[in-house]
This record gives sequence, C-alpha cells and structure tokens, in this order.
Amino acid sequence: MDIHYKLFKHQKELLTCKDDMVYLRAGRGSGKSFIASLIAVIALLKGQRVLIMAQDYRALTEVIMAECIQRLYEILKPEEFEVHKVSMKITYGATGVIYFSSYSNMDSVRGFSKIQLSILDEVCLAPPNLYEVLAYCQRNLDEPPRIIMCSTPRPANWVTAFIKDRNVRVISARTSDNKLIKPEEIALMKKTCLSEEQWLREFEGVECEDNNSGVLFTDEMLEPAPASGTCISIGVDCSGYGKDCNCIVVRKGNTVIKTIRKTLASAKDLFAEIKLIIKEHGASNFSHIAIDMAYGQGLYELLMDSEYKSLTYLIPFGGSPEDPAYLNKRAEMYVDAKRYISEHGISGIDDQMKEELRATRYELSPHDKVQLIKKEDIRLILKRSPDSADAFALTFAMADMPRGIISERRGRQASFMG
Repeated sequence: MDIHYKLFKHQKELLTCKDDMVYLRAGRGSGKSFIASLIAVIALLKGQRVLIMAQDYRALTEVIMAECIQRLYEILKPEEFEVHKVSMKITYGATGVIYFSSYSNMDSVRGFSKIQLSILDEVCLAPPNLYEVLAYCQRNLDEPPRIIMCSTPRPANWVTAFIKDRNVRVISARTSDNKLIKPEEIALMKKTCLSEEQWLREFEGVECEDNNSGVLFTDEMLEPAPASGTCISIGVDCSGYGKDCNCIVVRKGNTVIKTIRKTLASAKDLFAEIKLIIKEHGASNFSHIAIDMAYGQGLYELLMDSEYKSLTYLIPFGGSPEDPAYLNKRAEMYVDAKRYISEHGISGIDDQMKEELRATRYELSPHDKVQLIKKEDIRLILKRSPDSADAFALTFAMADMPRGIISERRGRQASFMG
C-alpha cells in the first residue's frame, strides 16, 4: 500500500507527533477534520480501537465520520471495511474499529474500554467532565493511550485551563495556512467577523480573552449621531396574548423618527397607525415595511390588500438568512443593524430600546454560525421581551432603497399605457 497525501505544515506536525496528549488549536477551515480522519484511519488499519467525539450527531455524520469514510475509499476497496451507521462505527479486520459519539451523549461511551486513541473534535464545545468519562474508556491497555484534541478557540473556558495546567503540547494554525482557501473567501470571513477578538480566534487560531464577548451594541455606538439618510423603513413586531407589546419602529436613515408601543392592539389598529405614518411622510419616501411573521400575519394581509402592497414584507425570524454565516434571519438583521450603526451612527432611540439592544448578544452555534442568545435569556435580563429592539432590527430586514418611488413611477407608467 503506497498512498501519498500532500499535507500542510501543521497537519504534518500533528501526524508525526508522538506525545500522549496533543492539542491542534487552529482557525476554521485549516484542515483539522482532514488530518484527524487520516490519523484515525491509520490507527484503524493497524487494528487499533479508536474513539472520535464531536459536538453532536450532525457534526459526526456530516463532517468527521464522512471524512473517515472518504479516507478509507481512497486507501481500501469498499468491501474491505464496513460502515455501521446505526451503531455509529467503522470496522476493519478482526480488531480495528472507530467508534463515533457526541459530547451531548456522553453516557453512551461509559462502557467502552481498551480505547487506544481518542480524537476530540471541537473540544472547546465539550463539557468539563469530558475527561472523567474518557479516562475509564482508555484502560486495560499494554501501552499508554493517546488523546488528540482539535478545536477552533473559544472564549477562555475549561479547556484553556486544562491545557495550561498539564503543559499539553499545542500545535497552532491559521485559516490561511490552508492554501486552498481563496483570497475572496478570506475577505468574506473578515467581513462577517463581529470583533477583533473573534477574528483572532476564528481565523488566527489564537486563544484570547474577550471582555465584551458577544456584545453587539456598546454604549458608545448608541450615542446620538448627526442625521443622515432619507429612505424610511418600518419594522413591526406584533405580540401574542402575553405581556409582550406590539411595537412599530420608523427609521429614516440613521434616525429613529417614531417608536409606537401598544400592549393591546388588533391588526386593524396597527394598520391604521401605519397608514397615518405613510400619509405623514409620503409613500414615495419609504423603502419597506417589515413585519415579524410570528404574530403579524393579520397585519400583513391587510397591507397586502392595500396600496402599500409593494412595500410590505413578512419576515420569519427563524428563516434562512441571505448570508450563510448566520444561523437565521434574526441574527442577520441584528448584525446588519450593528454594521450600519458602526458606519453611520444612530439617533432617536429611547432608553428602553437602548437597554434591549445592549441585552441582545451573539454567540456561535455548534456549527460555527452566528446566532443571537435566546429570547428567553434576554427576557430574564430585562424582565420583559425585547419588542422595541426586534422592531428596530426589522427595519434592517433588507437594504434601504426607494421602493415607494419606484412603485409610484410604475403606477404612472401603467396609467399612461392604459
């Protein structure tokens, strides 16, 4: 068997490392899963028992297990190994086996023993009791077991202390060490990064503290700025039957010119408010009316039956974003709002909205997509729902453009043709 792989420097270093415990701390896309799968498959072909753990079932099946299967197809004939998808393992020969398990189901590995190699993918997402469980899986061996950890750094957590206290060897890599990544792809990564600390962790693979971890809107950002921009956008967050309130936010460029809060209001009441706002400023000056889908269907239907149909959009907060860097539309809107404020400033937001914006933070999902903290967590902080902030974010559901004047001109053209 004579197989050749072209590896990057950090991958070669990990492959040849003989330490009992080693940590590959690297930026996203640097080839962690590839080298981890190659090391696992080499151990499998030697007849060893291997355990690979990752954050959840999806990460296992779609990333690391898929990579292992691909390596085997590159090296062996399909009939020479067996993939057991139900029991989540790959077997080869009489003794070779790779088990796959998730951090979210730690108890499933408690009965394992004689694990010669453990590979811990995205170990920074693992619970602190990981090694309490893992240590007993690597017993009854004739030689010292090995543990290989791979992860993109996260804000300092138990892994940081564990590596430092035990003087574990660290192999570092940047995203750009993967020479297959194109400059335009790196430019997109930079564009979607929310802070310098996040860039250091996600791209540079550097462990760093982040005193403002997850902060979207700082006090300094929310200080009043000179007015700019002429397009007007409306965001509407409709409430259900609880204590939440219906909120309408009207934004003209970088200025919130009106905020309306109504604890009890029907779709017709909100429709009447919006008609008055449009009448006051002129339909041709409006960009869009974005309504939260959760409780806004009635208002949406009223607007779609009106002369403001071309301005009206129903936005599902949990819907797909335009940019795949975000988990959902809610996260994308809030980050778009942050970027706009960073560039143009903001004025006209009241204390209640400021408080809600400051309480809304971001985090990374298990699949490294930007998401906001749960609304329930924000409610615990504020003792209320962030309705004003949600309505404000809805004004950024799409780019500001003079849709009103475009619609008006089309209407004139149609009348000329008629």
